[in-house]
Amino acid sequence: MWDARSGKPVRSIKNVMASDITCMELDNEHRKLIVGSQYGDVKVFDIVSGRQTLSLDSHDPQEGEISYVGYGGDDNTIITCGWDRVIKVHKDEVFDYSMTEEDGTQDQSAQGKKDAQPDSAEKRAKRRVTDKQDPRWPYGNMQQPIMNLKDSVKMGEEDQKQKTPRAVNTTSKKQGNEDNRFRNMDNLLRGRTDSHTKDIICADLAMHLDLIATGGRDNRVRIWDYERIQPAMDELPDSGPCYAHTADVTLVRFIKPFPLLITTDTSGQLYVWLTAPHPDKGECIISWRNAFTLKTNCPITALDTHYDPETGEFILLVGDELGNIRVQDVSAILKQKKTRPILPENTSEKKRNPYR
Repeated sequence: MWDARSGKPVRSIKNVMASDITCMELDNEHRKLIVGSQYGDVKVFDIVSGRQTLSLDSHDPQEGEISYVGYGGDDNTIITCGWDRVIKVHKDEVFDYSMTEEDGTQDQSAQGKKDAQPDSAEKRAKRRVTDKQDPRWPYGNMQQPIMNLKDSVKMGEEDQKQKTPRAVNTTSKKQGNEDNRFRNMDNLLRGRTDSHTKDIICADLAMHLDLIATGGRDNRVRIWDYERIQPAMDELPDSGPCYAHTADVTLVRFIKPFPLLITTDTSGQLYVWLTAPHPDKGECIISWRNAFTLKTNCPITALDTHYDPETGEFILLVGDELGNIRVQDVSAILKQKKTRPILPENTSEKKRNPYR
């Protein structure tokens, strides 16, 4: 970690993961660091002390490299996506297991150093949720994903072929083949399997819209409802964001505080879409190809935006693989579409349970 003003390093946390770190995110108060790894592990660290405070339910270590980590604002939730095509919503909370199993009262003898000792493997196994009828189980039937992707999205001809659903490994624990995607589920609130037909390589969270966007190697952009992880804009026609790209989607980014979504792919194509609650949701308002010549396109690897609420100026900054940065003023387009920012005072204070 570096000082943003001086550029000097101020703190270092070593031996964080057993594999490469693929993404990181800070919590709402910038006191915690959430880290995702190549093997699908997700851990939470205290910024000041550097100590690990929480280990979340991991993704598949074989094909579950973490591609996105996001923080759910005041809901205190952590959203993770991986190459295993799974989306998970975790609760950012450390559970206290110093309660005795007999009478439910706190064991005074377990105070101090004993509380800090990890539980045995046998005790942890008892706490795991394995009953497929348990209401806390977020994936429904253990042997089937929540929804076959083919039932919720109109796919191309190649995707119409019957695919074997990705089932949870129900092999006996004695054989040591327990599915890693469903371990340590104390903090797991909800999730979804098989959200894409190929790897999820990018995602973004918009708390002001209650939406999650994911992009994959299947050339698809999918938008999900944050509370239920159900498709939010799949009913749009083929010209919508779900079907516009013809190459791997490399970036999806919500433009806060507007109902806008930017998507890019490996061919250098960039789109800006209107999202709910705008009445023209799904409409593309900007289509731009990052081309230097008529024959050469360059993939976009990074982007950012700047909005000045006093002047209404909206700047789009785009960086590509060749090291070039382009700055574009798109304020006129937003005014033409009458796109207004969505601020807390402009939204109805709906009562909802983020842990549902």
